[in-house]
Amino acid sequence: MIERVSDNIENTISDPDRDGCIADLQQITASIVDDFEQNLQNLLEEAHSNPIMSIVGVLPKEELAEMAETLVSLTSFKRRMTPEAETVGGPIDVAVISKGDGLVWVKRKHYFDKDLNLRYFERNMRLYTTSDIEEDRNDR
Repeated sequence: MIERVSDNIENTISDPDRDGCIADLQQITASIVDDFEQNLQNLLEEAHSNPIMSIVGVLPKEELAEMAETLVSLTSFKRRMTPEAETVGGPIDVAVISKGDGLVWVKRKHYFDKDLNLRYFERNMRLYTTSDIEEDRNDR
């Protein structure tokens, strides 16, 4: 586009003024492109980023964990659908770390199938409930 305008300027404007007109045109074009990019960035932030960022600070821990898992899933999906390397994927572990509770697993995969290893979970449940009862007795 600029080349076509430059050609028209060369054909209609005399030599001494031509180079100045082309330089002005290039400067104006660069300014318009910069303004457009800045306005587009502001629009995207205002319409998409800012509403999400403003709500994140007041979300409860459970919803933050769900949001994190969803963002990882979306990233994984995007990587599968594009020619980029699939650096994100597979089952997702989700934990919440807070000052009061420490690390709490919200969603955690096991390295083995739960249905095939019921004894493991029964044994852990017995150990967990037994140790809780003993702690309660010691606290009294």
